[in-house]
Amino acid sequence: MGLIQIDKRINLLLLALLALLLLFLGYATPRNNFTLLIGLYSLSFVVYGLLLRFSFKKTNYNWQFWLLAALLLRLLLLGMQPNFSDDFFRYIWDGRLLTHQFNPFDTKPEDWLDNPLFQDWKLNDLYYGNPDTDWAYYQGLNSKAFYSVYPTTNQLVFGFSAWLFPNDAWATIVVIRFCLIMAELGTLLFSLGILRRLKMNENLIWIYAFNPLIIIELSGNLHCETLSIFFVSAAIWALMLNKNSILFSSVFFSFAITAKLLPVLFLPLIFTFLGYRKGFYYLILTGVWTMLLLFPFFYDLSLVLKLGESVRLYFSYFEFNSSLYYLSKWISGFFTNDPPKELLAMGLNIGVLFFILYLAFFRRAKDIPALLTLMLFAFTAYCLATRTVHPWYISPLIWFSIFTRYRYAVIWSALIYLSYYAYSTGDYSESLALLFVEYGLLTAWVIWEGRRKSLSAAF
Repeated sequence: MGLIQIDKRINLLLLALLALLLLFLGYATPRNNFTLLIGLYSLSFVVYGLLLRFSFKKTNYNWQFWLLAALLLRLLLLGMQPNFSDDFFRYIWDGRLLTHQFNPFDTKPEDWLDNPLFQDWKLNDLYYGNPDTDWAYYQGLNSKAFYSVYPTTNQLVFGFSAWLFPNDAWATIVVIRFCLIMAELGTLLFSLGILRRLKMNENLIWIYAFNPLIIIELSGNLHCETLSIFFVSAAIWALMLNKNSILFSSVFFSFAITAKLLPVLFLPLIFTFLGYRKGFYYLILTGVWTMLLLFPFFYDLSLVLKLGESVRLYFSYFEFNSSLYYLSKWISGFFTNDPPKELLAMGLNIGVLFFILYLAFFRRAKDIPALLTLMLFAFTAYCLATRTVHPWYISPLIWFSIFTRYRYAVIWSALIYLSYYAYSTGDYSESLALLFVEYGLLTAWVIWEGRRKSLSAAF
């Protein structure tokens, strides 16, 4: 009895420490204070590791308590202003346009400057930043010359939140965050259901639930991966109910696509997993639902082209924390003083496509764990090849990993904030030494993990 009480006290102490660290990271740590950020984040990962190591080994644990604890850690950040990303300005901007029945994909923010409604709807506060409040921290929109890149699923959340609070930016953010936290709760419940149906250790869910990167970036800094992961988890869960439940799964998957677009990478894997007949049916259904969801915003070709233009400009304009792309630029530098950036990026993207097709047709998944493992590999290839890898980009990898024997995504989540050194320099210059540390340690772990025949059944 005494040992049980000691275990409970240790668990509560670790949860309290993690909560305290998350509060400091969320409310008192600017992105450009690299030393403070890395210090607090590293400590949070130590606590996270201790939780995984000591708190979830018993089979008779109270999963309801831990689920509530994971939810409360997210709710602690409910009132914070996103401090590691300024994407939230665009969320509010798009939401305010929607509440006034304007399509956010039809015009760029800079096109509103001469519109009389620019002042009336307080769009100027979002465009420039309000010097009288801390909302000026990032000086407003970072995408003034871009059309929106947030498809239907996200726009539903943005529009609903702005409709509730049409003139209050902070309250709008709180509503958006609450919606995303509820999606996170749904992800945990669907994931628990998947683990139970697979007869896997239920404790694996806590790898995702208490990961500091997941809590800080998805719930705290409001990234759309939250919705995408939720709907992918729902789609996989629906497939497990019955292999004939393609209809429900395809609906969920279409919502995942219209949250982030990137889940289309997994369609070849699902196609071969289901078999050609059912797989083709799944592709058709997913395509139909996706088009229906996109139609309210993309009802003519010009709007589709505008979205495509913004996506293309984003992937061609920004470079951050890349690995294979930077390596290919460095190698090409030995042969030319002007590396062909577009050509290199295109070549890497084509390589990722062929790799996914190889996984789909030559490593065809026979069951759900194999399918989720292939999804992990496919998305890993994308993250390694792309030009820009912000920390929240790898969050789907952490979710996929809980159903596999691979833990490199967790290691990457511990290292990836080394990339934020760039924000402390003033001119956003990256440290090649820190990038080498990040990807060097990640590579070392992948090699070590790949050489092991099996990992612990739990962690």
